[in-house]
Amino acid sequence: NLRDPAPLERKGKGAAGVRGQLSRLRARLLEKLDRFYPEKSDADVVAVLKAMLLGDRDFVEEEIAEDFRRTGTFHALVLSGLQVGALAAFLWLGLRRLRVSPVWTTAVILLTLILYALLVEDRPPIARAVWFAGVYLVGRLLYRNLDFLNSVSVAALGLLWLRPEWLFDAGFQLSFLAVYSIGAIGLPWVEATTTPRRQALFDLEDVRRDDRLEPRQAQWRIELRMLVGWLEGKIARLLGRPAAGLRSRAIASAAVTWPVRFGLRLADLIFISAAIQMGFLVAGAVYFHRVSWSGLGANVVVVPLVGIIVPLGFLTLAAGAGWSLLGLWLGKALGLVTHGMLAAVSWFSAASILSHRVPMPPRWLTIAYLATFFLFALSLRATACRRPEGSWR
Repeated sequence: NLRDPAPLERKGKGAAGVRGQLSRLRARLLEKLDRFYPEKSDADVVAVLKAMLLGDRDFVEEEIAEDFRRTGTFHALVLSGLQVGALAAFLWLGLRRLRVSPVWTTAVILLTLILYALLVEDRPPIARAVWFAGVYLVGRLLYRNLDFLNSVSVAALGLLWLRPEWLFDAGFQLSFLAVYSIGAIGLPWVEATTTPRRQALFDLEDVRRDDRLEPRQAQWRIELRMLVGWLEGKIARLLGRPAAGLRSRAIASAAVTWPVRFGLRLADLIFISAAIQMGFLVAGAVYFHRVSWSGLGANVVVVPLVGIIVPLGFLTLAAGAGWSLLGLWLGKALGLVTHGMLAAVSWFSAASILSHRVPMPPRWLTIAYLATFFLFALSLRATACRRPEGSWR
């Protein structure tokens, strides 16, 4: 590390072409983040944003990095598939709102992700994530009902065909284990528990839909409508006006359905986080000699915040280039969200009882755990194939 630039000598103008331009753009974006947060109190925020958005971890304090490791959220601090997923999801939702065709939506997302991979200097985790996303998005154009695990398997085989040595690379194994855990365990849990309930919430006041749903879905709709009716009477008496019927009904319906929808989304995060923790349990012991149970709760908080920070961060940088005032206000919001994430990670890290240093597990134990994990995923998948659509457990 050179703290004084005096010994440096410029030998040329740098790389030419697209890669050279993206490299210089990355340097300008890193400088822009420094200008957004000039205060010393924001030094940790700047360091974390540089690491999360552009892959520069040189300024992240070791204490902060250790907090992320201890809580099982280190994937949020470094460049990983989480950033690619957040960026792709933001573009997908935005383009759908604009009613862009699926073909153009896929093209725009893939082009953006490829440019992002080049911007961060083609890091292997980002390249793998872009490959996974590309296979999945292209597959959606070819098939209406796309199996997530099939897409993961095709992407993994394609990567191994190009780079066979990655089979023994820890980063590749962790990346594949994460997406496999989501597809084999997390998604079946969600489809069997929260998805049917979320489907039953659609157009709750339309009683004609009850006959077209699975019996327990219809029963749940009736119970929710009874709760809405009870709450409606309370609100009508509180408003005390004869003409408040429709308004009280709308307020009561929103007061019941919104918390339920939020709870279902929170349950989705918990199921997905638990699935990833199950997949990473043995990997953490083998590669990092650490078993962290705090990741289950920490990821429920950190992952949604990363989903906000990544698109908001790039919007802030883009706005700062064209409209400095807008960039300043977006930067304040970005700083608040990042402060919140750091506070959450620090709080979970303080619970040291949930994180343990462990020796290398015996090989037989690792194989037994992975075999049990695979059989559990297989049983979930077999149960999901036999379950009628709309049923839950």
